[in-house]
This record gives sequence, C-alpha cells and structure tokens, in this order.
Amino acid sequence: MKPIHALLFFLMSTACGNSTPDPGEKHALEGQILEVSQGSLVVDHKEIPGVMRAMAMRLATKDSDNSKFKRGDVISAELVIIPGKSHLRNIKVTGHDELPDLNGEAHPLVVGDLLPSIDLHVAKDEVWRVGPGQDGVVILTFLFTTCPFPDYCPLLATKLAKLQTEIRGQAKIIAVTLDPETDSFEVMETYGKSYGADSSVWRFAREPLEKLEGLFDNLAMLRYKKDDYIIHDLKLVILDEKGTILHIENDNGWDNNRIVAEVQKAQPTNP
Repeated sequence: MKPIHALLFFLMSTACGNSTPDPGEKHALEGQILEVSQGSLVVDHKEIPGVMRAMAMRLATKDSDNSKFKRGDVISAELVIIPGKSHLRNIKVTGHDELPDLNGEAHPLVVGDLLPSIDLHVAKDEVWRVGPGQDGVVILTFLFTTCPFPDYCPLLATKLAKLQTEIRGQAKIIAVTLDPETDSFEVMETYGKSYGADSSVWRFAREPLEKLEGLFDNLAMLRYKKDDYIIHDLKLVILDEKGTILHIENDNGWDNNRIVAEVQKAQPTNP
C-alpha cells in the first residue's frame, strides 16, 4: 500500500486579472457566496468532477479585498491545487441571486449557532458527545497521524500539547481523525503519547467518514481523498457547555492566549 500524504488547503484568492502563472493542478470552480468575512469566504460550489463533490465550504483568502464581494454573489474562479498550499485565483463575480436571511435556513454554521449533537468514539467502548448534551466546554479539531507536513497536523498537535496544560479543568479537546482507515484507536493512542496527550483533557476520536459528512458540512470542513492524498481544511472550534459555537479558527495561526481567553469566556456562570 502506498503511504498516504497530506495535501492541506490554504485556499487563497488572488486579485482579478493576476496573470502570474501558478504550478499545480488547475480546476474551474463555480459557486455562490454564502458568507463574507475578513480573510475568508463561505462558498456553496458545484461539483468539481474527479476532485470534490458539491458542498459549501469556507475558503480562506489572502491579499484579497473581500469588501467587493456580497452574500449571494455568483462567482467563477480557478482552483489551483499544490501540495501543502492551494488557492483560488481569478475570482470573478458573474451574477447575483438574493439569499434568504440565515436564520432558519440551511447554511454552514457560524459563531452563535448550535452544533447538532454527534457521538464520537474515543475508544471502542467509550463515546464523547459533541453538541447539546456534551460534557462541559469542548475544543473540536481534526487531524490524522500520518500527515507529513510539519506546518499542518504535526504543528496542530504540538500546539494542542501546550494548550491542554492551560485549559485543564476548563475544557476538553477532541481531535477527530480524517483517516479512520489508517488511524485505529491503538495508532491514535500511540500518536497521542508521542505528543504527551493527557487523556483526561485531550482525546482522539474515530468514526466512519460517512458518519462525519454532516459534521463536515455544518463546519464547512473540506475532506476528501484524491489518489494518495488526503485533502482537508484546518479547523478548530470552541463550543460552550450547551454545544453553541463560540469561536472558529480556520488555520494554525492561533495562539494559546487567544484560545485560553475564549475558553475562559465559555465557562458557565453560577446563578
């Protein structure tokens, strides 16, 4: 069996009309903007044959003036896929269709939304719930043990190792594997020990990918496999004790002070 490599997405847009050639695979992308924020867009895109199914996903942007985009804009762009770094270029608005208010409508979840509950196995006979009914404040994230790029899953695990000591007694960390075929509970336990994971704070979860599709869609989380590559987003989500989303990070740029501050704000207040 060939080793699995990671192709992790930094989906970065360039200014329209940029003619600088890019290496890597190039794919046409068409979709509609569901959410505009500084540094990222949520796009409901059509299927890219042979690459990914139609889905809504958050696309991080860099050096892009997102103020020119509006919710409801229909766009076309070129998706350039490069190992370790991918991006959108030549983003063009081709139309606009008004969208209903987000309240009550299906959309990728944002801060303030309630994450639908899901039970995640952290061992063959042990389940941790995320969402309504979870045990206290939870930090939810995703990785896999064979990821070879040091700035991605290994960096995330290194940062979580430090973070766990600062949130002990205030929150728990659940890292869901994106490669359940390879990452058995035994493999994940060994991986966790290599980073000093304290099982009372930080656990690794494993579920069939089919069960995780709803979670991926809710969080606009990209994960698919192409040839020998697992392509996925970076995501870290903080949930309060009720399962409400309080904070979302879409890359590894976060620092512990910011996450600890969010965890502290999430602590329940005594009546």
